[in-house]
Amino acid sequence: MATPNQIEANRLNAQRSTGPRSVEGKDTSRWNALKHGIDAQSLILPGEDPDQLAALAERYHQQFHPASATEELLVRSLVLSDWRQQRYARIEAKFIEISIDPALDFESAVAMLFTDKSSPLRLVFQRQQTAYREWTNSLKELQRIQKERKAQEEIEKAKPRAEEPITRPDPPEAAEEQPAPSQPQPSEEPEPAVTG
Repeated sequence: MATPNQIEANRLNAQRSTGPRSVEGKDTSRWNALKHGIDAQSLILPGEDPDQLAALAERYHQQFHPASATEELLVRSLVLSDWRQQRYARIEAKFIEISIDPALDFESAVAMLFTDKSSPLRLVFQRQQTAYREWTNSLKELQRIQKERKAQEEIEKAKPRAEEPITRPDPPEAAEEQPAPSQPQPSEEPEPAVTG
């Protein structure tokens, strides 16, 4: 346990520490806690191309045309899941490359990596599967929501709009030209009633 003098010294030292001041120092320090990139919160890790992520996002947006915040969230989930799957594939390839025992033939060395229960490669496979499940779940949900939205749009198109008056066809003009049926004139004699 720290003594009161140590606590006071730590407090004074913390006030003098301002962290990195240069752009390079700040850029470097943001990666201090990064042990490996597999669970990184940052979308772009050192060595990855931000333009590739932007191009991937653009392709998904052009394919799905999200029309609501929910659809936008699901498209973003698709992009991130896809991006992570690509990252894990690169990690897997690099891990296999550096882990292969040159004394063994390639197939035997890779087989040993895949069967070793303590191999970090298992973690990569788990992450790949998780990213794939996230991608398929997001895709299914996005397709369901977009199908419902399009069906609702079709229903709305079929309904008459409130601001548009409902028009009924005018009666034909020929009906106005017809003479009214003739009525018996009072001067005419009524027909005799048939009795009997």
